[in-house]
Parts: sequence; structure tokens; C-alpha cells
Amino acid sequence: MVTILTPTRDQPTGIALCERWLRAQTVWNTLPLQWIVVDDGIVPADLTLSQTHLRRPAGDAGPTSLCSNLLRALPFIEGDIVVVCEHDDYYAPTHLERILEQFHGGVDLAGDDQQRYYHVGLRRWRIFQNRGASLCQTAFRRELIPTFADVLQRCLLAQTYGVDAALWTAVGEDRKSLQRTETVVGIKGVPGPQGLGIGHRPDVVRKWIADADGATLREWIGADASAYAPFGTAVPV
Repeated sequence: MVTILTPTRDQPTGIALCERWLRAQTVWNTLPLQWIVVDDGIVPADLTLSQTHLRRPAGDAGPTSLCSNLLRALPFIEGDIVVVCEHDDYYAPTHLERILEQFHGGVDLAGDDQQRYYHVGLRRWRIFQNRGASLCQTAFRRELIPTFADVLQRCLLAQTYGVDAALWTAVGEDRKSLQRTETVVGIKGVPGPQGLGIGHRPDVVRKWIADADGATLREWIGADASAYAPFGTAVPV
């Protein structure tokens, strides 16, 4: 069994698109899947795919929301592999298939260390290398749940959202796999509350490239780019 973890907070547009992308996964009807959505929004997420919907009281946003939501999910995990899917990112139909293939070698932690960011509101993009994989591109065996819990507790205490870097640092090199799958795009600028990472604020980060006509997004995700067209306004960099 595979367990998908999605923390969410007052992001109705993002979670609806997340349902669309995950429902299109090549393994959706061939593998036993458990999808846990932990939600501390003021308005409960409108879920339609029979997810396990765990509600937390609305409180502080930022690292408190992210870490607390993920910690809340851990006792409910039933899967042998845990895949983190964030509520506002794009997932190609082969994402689960490709990330699960990485566990055939006996590793405990898998992902893609190339991060593609796309701000649909401003139509700008950026690619950079991670230390390990970003959280939205990370999966791990259930044996790593205690390690993940410890990382979340430390990030909660320190009030940092660097859960991904801390998890990848905590696991030995011989136990992790990084492959260039290019199945995820970190989407920014979807209507709703602004996300945690600096990628949500490309106006303060250099090395972003303008994509006024959306050609780069179409190159990355094909016809699925049309789902983001209503949110874009071309702004010169």
C-alpha cells in the first residue's frame, strides 16, 4: 500500500487541482492507495475522492501549520511507502509510478533533486538544485516515520519550514535515491493564501525568467497548462 500525505490550509483552488492531478495517476486503479489530507483551514477543504480527512483547529500559519499537520497524519499511515504531495503543486500522471520505481533498489528515501518552480500569477519560472529533494517530491518507507517525526518536531520548535533539507540530511547516502524524473512542478501564485517558500515571492529573488506566453509551462506539463491559464498575468521581470 502507498500512503499519500497532503497538508492543506484554506487552499480550495489548489486542493481541487491536486485531486485532478492525482486522480490521473497511472497507478490510481492498480495499487492500493491511502490518501490522508490534514486540514487546519478556517473553511474545511472540499474533498471528493474519499480521502481520510483529518481536521485540526485553525491556528498559526507557516511552519506551525505545515509541521503540525504532518505530525497529525503520522499515526494514521497504513502504507509501506509514504509519498508527500503538496496541495498547490502539479503532478504528472507518472509521478507515483516513477517515484515508486526508485524503491526497487532497497532504498528508504527517494525523490528528484531538480526543482522546477513556476509562478502562474506572474508567469515566471526558475530551476535549481536542491539538497536532496523538495518535500513535494519526496517519498519514504514507513520505517523512516520516526525519523520524519523527529525532523518535524525539530522544525516546529525552530519555526522553520526546511523539513525537506532536514530529512534528506538525516538519512545516509546509501539509503536514498535521487533520479531526474521531472514529474513535479512547484506551482506558485494559485489563488488563496501565499505558500511558505521564497518561490512564492519571485519579485525578491533573481534568476527568474519571464514566460509571458506560457510556452515554458506548456513545455513542462503539456495540455494541463490550460488549468492555470485563468490565473496568469504577464509581468516583465
